[in-house]
Amino acid sequence: MTRHLPMLLKRRRQNKQVSRNAAGLVLLFGTLASVISGCGSKESNTETAQVPYEEEYQEEVSTGQESGNDTEVSAFHETEEYEAKEAEKEAEISYEVRDVSAVVLTEDAVDSALEDTWSPSSSVGMPNDTVEFVGSSEEEIMETVYEESTVDESDPSTYRIVEREETIPVTVETPTEYSDSSGKVKYSLQDGVWQEYSYSTGEVVLDSEDEELAMLLLNMDGSYDGYELVSVVCDRIEEEGNAAGYSYQVLYRKAEPLEGEPGETEHLTVTASVQTQTAETRVIQEKVPVMVEKEVPTGEYRYFGWQNENGHACYYDENGERVTGDQVIKGLRYRFDENGYLISRTGVDVSSRNGAVDWDKVRNAGIGFAMIRAGYRGADNGRLILDAEAECNLSGAAAAGLDTGVYIFSQAVTEQEAIEEASLAVSLAGKYGTSMPIALKVDYSGPSYTGRADGLSPEDRTKIVRAFCTTVRNAGYEPMIFGGESWMVNSLDLSETNHAQVWLAADGADHSSFGSFSIWQYTATGYVNGITGNAGINISCPAQQ
Repeated sequence: MTRHLPMLLKRRRQNKQVSRNAAGLVLLFGTLASVISGCGSKESNTETAQVPYEEEYQEEVSTGQESGNDTEVSAFHETEEYEAKEAEKEAEISYEVRDVSAVVLTEDAVDSALEDTWSPSSSVGMPNDTVEFVGSSEEEIMETVYEESTVDESDPSTYRIVEREETIPVTVETPTEYSDSSGKVKYSLQDGVWQEYSYSTGEVVLDSEDEELAMLLLNMDGSYDGYELVSVVCDRIEEEGNAAGYSYQVLYRKAEPLEGEPGETEHLTVTASVQTQTAETRVIQEKVPVMVEKEVPTGEYRYFGWQNENGHACYYDENGERVTGDQVIKGLRYRFDENGYLISRTGVDVSSRNGAVDWDKVRNAGIGFAMIRAGYRGADNGRLILDAEAECNLSGAAAAGLDTGVYIFSQAVTEQEAIEEASLAVSLAGKYGTSMPIALKVDYSGPSYTGRADGLSPEDRTKIVRAFCTTVRNAGYEPMIFGGESWMVNSLDLSETNHAQVWLAADGADHSSFGSFSIWQYTATGYVNGITGNAGINISCPAQQ
């Protein structure tokens, strides 16, 4: 631990601690002896007996270094006899839980503004999301298929029109005669030549019935030369008192050849025609089915947001893809294995500074465990103080279904004080049945470094932390050390803390050089629904690096 010496020598307060000024210790241990007299006389007597040992078996030597006012800095080195006495004294300490009710004060009884001075060293806040948050939902995957439609005449999308040529036999009916409304033939096709007919009538009355004579008389002047006799009608005429007579009405027609087909036939009636068979090619339009696109369910589903699969929590992004590895969702860190199964838990650490906590809201925000501050030792005069919200937080978090653990913010300067802090934490853990470790928060009391334990050497700090962890383990609980990365590296020998787990406070995402730890507090100034003010946000997962 010699690499820490220059840092220690720069702190006057630390030098004073290393020297263990006798007068100051007499006052300190005298006060402690009177406070904890009812908590076990053996421990009190042991601590009181340390004062003469320090006076008798220490010697002052020059360090060869200068202080800020150009005076030589001295350090006290223990003699071998002193170290032997210290070892004997340490063997007398009993690392067992004791009743500390007589020395524990409530926050109402002290000025917490003077005692609870610790504040976060940074304000990094919540990390940026790596995955967009989407609500939990599922949708059935549809498959696109193509099938032949059923033709619906009223829906053009169900058919297409196909044109094709088709040759078919055709019966052609060709007119060969047209007649007018009186039944007279107007046009007639004769030997391939159209003839146009004009008509004329004549009438003659004879005393006797003689058709030949009637014809002769009608055409005596040649008026009907070139006409064709169409019809002859003879009517018998009988007049009273006269002899009977005969009236002949004769109809003639005359044909004139046309150069072509008759022109105007619309008002005429076809009275004769001929039929001929021929072949005709024509374009036929047909409505045929089409291949239509159709969405059909597959029976498989696409998932979004948080899902539970085979007892494992998974998260699907906005594309329905299961995420893996380290992710940040709504400001909370998560770790997923290569299959996308969640292998981490998210937790918070709170104290009376957060006031009353709505633990149901905290649970619904995705929090799985809570580390509750059981109390703290005052940075000014070292009084052991019960956190005002500790019991409410422990019962409330457990009722909401969260796993719970407790921690103590330490300003202990002796092993006996560390045992007292462990005893307070164990008593609360036993009362409320916590399942998480019992942690000792070790750090400077505040940015001014004026706390009573801020000047401890790494050796003394390690001894105090080991006393806390040993007491907790002897009580049947898992001990844990809660501190910042650089602080634990420079101010503590973790290999001498009775195999305690580590709860690492580190803002940065890269702390691979630190080693393994069980819980990582990645921000002390986070926000969680249900908690007032800043809360510590943590992630815990197996073999966290």
